Amino acid sequence: MANLPWLWEKWAKWWQRAGCSGSHACADIFNKIVLAYTEAHRSYHTLDHLEHCVQELRWFENASSKPVSVELELAVWRHDEVYAPGAPSTANEFRSGERVMADSGHIPHPVAERARHLIHFTADHMAAPAEDEDALLLCDIDLSILGRDLGSYLKYADQIRMEYGFVDEAAYVAGRLAVLRRFQPHPFRTKLFVLRYGYQAADNLLFEIDLLESKVRRPARLG
Repeated sequence: MANLPWLWEKWAKWWQRAGCSGSHACADIFNKIVLAYTEAHRSYHTLDHLEHCVQELRWFENASSKPVSVELELAVWRHDEVYAPGAPSTANEFRSGERVMADSGHIPHPVAERARHLIHFTADHMAAPAEDEDALLLCDIDLSILGRDLGSYLKYADQIRMEYGFVDEAAYVAGRLAVLRRFQPHPFRTKLFVLRYGYQAADNLLFEIDLLESKVRRPARLG
């Protein structure tokens, strides 16, 4: 279960660092984020995922010995604020970005605009431009679960299947395989995340691909 006091502490520190206005707005927007990530239809894209992403951000700061931009951190917080499984391509990311812009009366407009731009890259992580370091880092943070230990990875895979419970098995397997193959051999594009998670991610992806392909190969039962 996510550590809400820890998340609040990190959010309040970001709010101050970014030069945002209004102490009540700080709490109101945090509560809005919490409500979004606790929607009933979410199994993986929850507060636990958000907490993990913020932790990875803090790890990167320590490992690289340089602070991340306030725009990137805002994008980390709000990249999955809107999440509807099966939504048209880029729709979730577009709507999440629009929610950020709706708060630009309290968040400096250039910060909100840049965060919105970064969030759009999470619609297709592998298409983030190589020259945009913040975009690459946001995508690596979002996908860092792919490089966790196998038990954590399989839990994630099960949770994604739960979010797409309305999709029949054959269609889900085909779609999931397409996504996983796009990530091979691993999805990471920043040096520190390649070193931290690259090898394990490659193994995890192969494991799930083999598992799903075995379902495709399995002969139909007769009678």
